[in-house]
Formats: sequence, C-alpha cells, structure tokens
Amino acid sequence: MIRIVILLSIITLAGCSHSKFEKVVPTTNDTWHIQAKGAEILDENGNLLGSTQNQNQAELTLPINYADRLWLGSRDESALAVKLGQNNQALRTFDHLIIYHIMVGYFANGEPGNDRVGLSHWVGPNYAGGDLQGVLSKLDYLQALGVNAIWLSPTFPSFTSHGYDPANYFAVNGALAYPGQPAKSLALLKQVIDEAHHRGLKVFLDLPLNHGASNYDRANGDPNGLQPKTTGNRQPEEVFFDSIGANFGYWDEKDPNTRRFLKDAALFWLNEFDVDGYRLDYVLGMEKSFWAELYQEIKAQKPDAFVLGEVWLDNHAAPTELTEHYRPVDGIGLQFDSLIEFPTRYALERVFAGGRSLTLIEEYLQAVSAAYPTTAHPAWFLDNHDMPRFTVMNGDPRRLEAAVKFMSALSGPMIVYYGTETALTHTYLPDMHASRVPMPWDNLNDEMLSKSQTIFHTRQQHPALYRGGRLPLVVQDDYLVMAKTTPEEIILVGVNLTDAPVKVEIELGSLLDELGNVSPLAGDSEWQMTGNSLTWLLPAMGTHFLHAN
Repeated sequence: MIRIVILLSIITLAGCSHSKFEKVVPTTNDTWHIQAKGAEILDENGNLLGSTQNQNQAELTLPINYADRLWLGSRDESALAVKLGQNNQALRTFDHLIIYHIMVGYFANGEPGNDRVGLSHWVGPNYAGGDLQGVLSKLDYLQALGVNAIWLSPTFPSFTSHGYDPANYFAVNGALAYPGQPAKSLALLKQVIDEAHHRGLKVFLDLPLNHGASNYDRANGDPNGLQPKTTGNRQPEEVFFDSIGANFGYWDEKDPNTRRFLKDAALFWLNEFDVDGYRLDYVLGMEKSFWAELYQEIKAQKPDAFVLGEVWLDNHAAPTELTEHYRPVDGIGLQFDSLIEFPTRYALERVFAGGRSLTLIEEYLQAVSAAYPTTAHPAWFLDNHDMPRFTVMNGDPRRLEAAVKFMSALSGPMIVYYGTETALTHTYLPDMHASRVPMPWDNLNDEMLSKSQTIFHTRQQHPALYRGGRLPLVVQDDYLVMAKTTPEEIILVGVNLTDAPVKVEIELGSLLDELGNVSPLAGDSEWQMTGNSLTWLLPAMGTHFLHAN
C-alpha cells in the first residue's frame, strides 16, 4: 500500500492511566502478590478482587489455575490488564506463526528476462527484478532461518512494481513469473506454494480488495461475468492516492455483484492453489460487514486459513483504536483472526531504537491485553514496506537483536520483514519507498543472521514464548523482567538497554516451585537462586532468557 509516513518524536498512550501493574507473582497455588499504584483489581467478569490502596500492593485469592486476565481500575477496554495463564489453544490457533514478509520485486531475481515487463505505470527506485523464481530458490534459506510462514506481496498482474493495483485477481503477474504465459505463471505460483508446504512453510497472499487498477482487465479478470462497479475516492487516504496518480479504482462493496466478485477472488486461491490465508490490505477503506462476510466464507472453505487485516494507524495510536475491528459484526461474526499491531510497534521503535523508557512497552502490553478480546491474535512487527526500517532509526545491531528477541517472547504471531534478520538498512526517506531495497544476498550480516536463526528456532521450540501468560516482574526505565508461563515451562525474559550489566533481584514467590531446572536459553547470562529469590546479572544491551521446566 502507498502511505504517507509521519515521524513524530513523542508517543502517547491514549486512555492509559498513570497506574500499571508493576509486579504480578504467585505466592501459593491460589494467592497472588500484586504491586500497582493505588487501584482496584478486578477479575475477568468485573468482580472486585482487592485494592492496592494500602502501600501500593495487595494479596489476592484466585481460583487455582486461574488463567484469565486481571484488570486494573476497571473492566474496560481503555484500562490495563495482564493475562495470567497461557492462551486457549483451541481459540488461538495462530500464535505460533513467524511470518516472513517478502516484497517480491525486491527479494530475489531468479529470472532477469521478466524484469519490468508490463510495469508501465510506476517502478520503485530500488526495484531489483525480484520474482517468484527467486522466491522458489530461497525457500531452503527461509526454512533454515526458522520462520514457518511467508507473506508474499501482491502477485497479481499490475502496472507497478509494488503490485497494489491488481489488474486481474485470477492471474499471476508476468513480471514475477513468465510474461505472456498466464498458465505457466499460475503453475509457478502453485509450485512455490507446494514447495513451501513441503518445507513446513505456510503461504499467505497479500490481497488488496479495496481497490484494483483503474484499468482493471475486465475481459479476463471477471470469470463469472459479475461486472464489478467502482466508486470515487471515499477516504482521506484515497484522496491522497489519487493526488499522486496511484492508478487505483475503488471497488463499490455496497453493490451486491461487486461484493460477490471480491469474495470470489479470495475463494479462488484457497480452492485452486491451497493458499493458507491472506493479508488484507487497507481494511479501513471498506465497511466492516464486508470483512465479516468474507471471513465467514473463507473459514467455511478452509477453516484453518489465517485472515490478517491491515488497519493502518499512525504513531500516536492507542490499542483501543483496533478494538472495533476485532469485535464480531452483529448477525455475521468475526472480521479477522489477527490485525497488524501498529500501536505497540511504534512503542517498540521508540524504546529499543529511540532510547525511551521500557515502562512505555509495559504500558502498551497491558493496554493491548485489555483492549482486545482473548480470541484476538495481535501480529507483532518491527518493520514493514510502508515505513523506514528499524536500522535507520538506530544502527546499533545489538538494539535490533534485543528488539527482535523481545518481540519473539510476545504471545501471538510475529512478522519479520525481509532483511531484518540480516540488519538490512537503507538511506533515510520519510516515505513508503525507503525500506523497499534489494535483499543483499552477496553481503549478508552473518552474525546477525545467526542470532536471528537462534531466536526464531527458540521461539518455535518453546510454547511459553508464543502463547504463554505474561507476568510483569520488574520494570524500570532501562531494564525489564517478565515471566512467560505455561503449565510445562516458564521463561523469564530480561531486557537491559544500558551499556553495562545490570544486577536485578526479584522475589519470585512460588513461580518456580515446581520447575526447579533453571538454565539460560538462547544466550548466556549469570544468575543465582536463593530460596524464592532470583539474582540475575543481565548482560549489557540485550534481551535474555532463563528457562525453567
């Protein structure tokens, strides 16, 4: 999608109270020690459990194995919350995903003979001739990297290198495959999908349904003769798109035939090509009922398909701005499995790249826990194709590694933009083109690549990282410790964003009582347990794990 990127120096968390959970730790099977600046504590049903008005702490009695959320101050989407237990695996089936986001035209050039063919309207300044042949050639690399899904930028015929102007939803772009050979191009995409599946990689297509090319190929791209209709621009972003000559025609989803046409486009790739789901572009452009209807039809066709929505938010956004898109539409049902988690992404950048206090991260994570239903899968990310990369904001690879490793410990899917694993960077530009640069296959950062592989493989092997409950234990400006918990394992996550080691002493209560085997995970650090007390020397500038099972 084409974006205006506005960089501000301050993030505020709308709706966030001054009080937050500072520490949440069990003391027995059914009692918990809570630290927070004077506030009431409520359970998932809004029942008052206690208050921290007395010395900013409280002892609460909860049912044994209580796994739901604790709420601070009120049972409200604009409050703060922590979830004590692991996510429900029956409802949260996509938490394990590590999605590798590929801008195909910039990733790998497997067939120079198709470069720029048909891209008559616009080609990006750093376009590298990437294609599906190139993606196919790098599947072994992706498998070794440790990701388990790939998100391909739009693969439909289009007139631009970004592909967000689809000219035929039922075909493959010759510039990404075989020009002038539509059947062979379709077969190539099917080969990519099949070979990815063979390696344990899911494949998600990027599907722009809000708009197509203004000169959409109606002769070949309307197989059911539905004659879809377009409208003029209806959103401020669409006015901007038109002002820069984006070549978009905006579909009129209120027209029944157009609605059917767009749904058929999504079902085609599920039925005929066995894709595993979609990233749905520019969700704000169309009414919620359309997305809910599409979701029901996708799930009816392929129940395990992943439906990821893009609700673009600027860097002042609070998680509550996504809440309505996670809610079911009356009489229809859910709209998405997951939304790209823009609010927390901006906080991650400001803290890990910009040096802001880690308390900001803690506040955002507690706000996300309150704002979204427990069925929601927030999709965490650091970089994408519409904004400058993390490495442009801060070139210290230690900070990038710390951010990626911390993100790997958040429950829910994580998205890795191509090149982040090798600290890919670029010249700063405050627009959407900046991060779309060629993948440097001849000059990979082997040290960062090795660390990324360790992070991703570790996440895949430890469910506590991708679906565990999250207990805040210590949060200060420059260091943070939290626990990720499942019944089988607990992983302590420590972040130190200073240039010197930090000694942290934490009273863990009964947290590790039944899990006595403690060891470093995915890295080394010094620690000592004395009774229920942990002394942990967090090495300088990094994120660190201790594992107990």
